[in-house]
Amino acid sequence: MNIKHFLIIPVFLINISSFSEGIIKKELEKCYSFYETVENDLSIKNLVLLDSTLKKFINNLDSYEEIERAEGTIADYDIKYWEDKYRKIGIERAYSGPSLYYSNKFLADAHKIDPNSRYRKYTYFSTIFGIGDPSGLGMMPNVKEAYKYLKDFPDGPYIDEVYLILARFHTDLFMVVRSLNNSEKDILDYKYDCYESYIENKPYAVQMKDNQRIAVKFLREFLKIHSNHKFRYPKNWLEDLENGTIDCWSYCSD
Repeated sequence: MNIKHFLIIPVFLINISSFSEGIIKKELEKCYSFYETVENDLSIKNLVLLDSTLKKFINNLDSYEEIERAEGTIADYDIKYWEDKYRKIGIERAYSGPSLYYSNKFLADAHKIDPNSRYRKYTYFSTIFGIGDPSGLGMMPNVKEAYKYLKDFPDGPYIDEVYLILARFHTDLFMVVRSLNNSEKDILDYKYDCYESYIENKPYAVQMKDNQRIAVKFLREFLKIHSNHKFRYPKNWLEDLENGTIDCWSYCSD
């Protein structure tokens, strides 16, 4: 089976406050219709296919919005066209704003059925975040599982996303130890609790350099695969990371 992997938007949150009924609604309905065709046969293969279909939808929302704007059919999508049935396919409206969110549920379900199936290179990715919360609050990746995916599936369908996850994690950890190095622990607030277990027993300045180096390495690996990718958040990530001025959090955020 050839399942095309589509880049996951970090946290899976896409602003849809101005989407129209047109292509957005049609594509969402296609996702739901596909679910209906396999609803009585949720095999691991079909669960993986459903997950891939939904991630493709989430990844394409930006381009769908451009089409809607070009056609002049902008509408308040979140209010007018949302249907509760979409929750059956893991699509939710995020608590933090007018956004759509995919929970990763089908991939997690597939891994739960058989973690050692022939589709493990797909399903194991679900162990990094599990089934997500629409709020996105306090979200942290399982870094141990991310490194295990990297080791076990260096050419896996989600290797680019693992690079991105690890780049974001080590960027965050760089900022944590930078604050500690500057005697600014107080400004970290709850973020210190999130990252405390990853702080090593060696000088903060050394840890800063280590995490900066690791984050840059993984970010460059991601950009080798997606050479034309433009980050919305943070916009100048690589440049700011390399010069040590980065100030955008990815995980454990409010």
